[in-house]
Amino acid sequence: MPDESDVKAVLDQLNSLTQSRVKFQILLDAADGLDADAVTEAYPGVPYTNKSKKDELKKEGLVREDDGEITLTQRGRHIERSLRTLFDEFLIDNRVRPFFRSIECDDEYVPDVTHFAQDATIHRESDDLDLTVKNRYKECLRESETLRELLPFPLGLRQPTEAELVTDDAFDAEYVLSDDFFSDITNNAHYQQRMYDYAADGTVSWYVASELPYMLSVFDDRVLFITQNGRLKIALESADEDIVDWARERYRTIREAAAELDLASENGGVRIERTE
Repeated sequence: MPDESDVKAVLDQLNSLTQSRVKFQILLDAADGLDADAVTEAYPGVPYTNKSKKDELKKEGLVREDDGEITLTQRGRHIERSLRTLFDEFLIDNRVRPFFRSIECDDEYVPDVTHFAQDATIHRESDDLDLTVKNRYKECLRESETLRELLPFPLGLRQPTEAELVTDDAFDAEYVLSDDFFSDITNNAHYQQRMYDYAADGTVSWYVASELPYMLSVFDDRVLFITQNGRLKIALESADEDIVDWARERYRTIREAAAELDLASENGGVRIERTE
């Protein structure tokens, strides 16, 4: 495990690399083993070649080339290990990964970081639903606006749990969240456990269209829209039929170019599917 200074260095590196699509993809490639003979399709349309990728990696001090063989430098290995450790702490489950999509946010490129979670495991001190995430990165996360922007909700970083009024002029709606429910979505371990419990009962599903900087979650009689930086936009409580009708209408009006979703009742809950 890297120490605090290592993690801070990685966060600083992320701060600079997230300003460039190419540089961050290069870092992804390096952390993912660096297949120099194949250009990844993770970011379609990113203009760079194998040669420019290799040159950029060398310029960043992440790789070296000897007799045509490309290997990670000590710095590259350090960053790769630190990034994997860092993201393994947070991207801990297949059902969480769909939240992460490549989107534009405030003129800053927010990368798809799913590559770091392929072999991730759950790290938790107990199954206590009220357990907040405890890890050595919490303070670094608080200090890193860039990394927090990468996360769809504030993992392990508690916000005030008192009832909070949520408004959004674009939707002409405002709803009040209860103490309990607001706590659920801002307490990572608790929120994820709720996800698992609902999913095990077949009563929850979620999906993010790659074109949208929103997460749409349906929990039995609640629909949530959450922005890419975790700030809750809308919460609604209603009967299932009302939820389906409301969510379908709202989701389609968020952005006309978005992939159309069809919401259907299933096992007393809601299933979200893409319709071609």
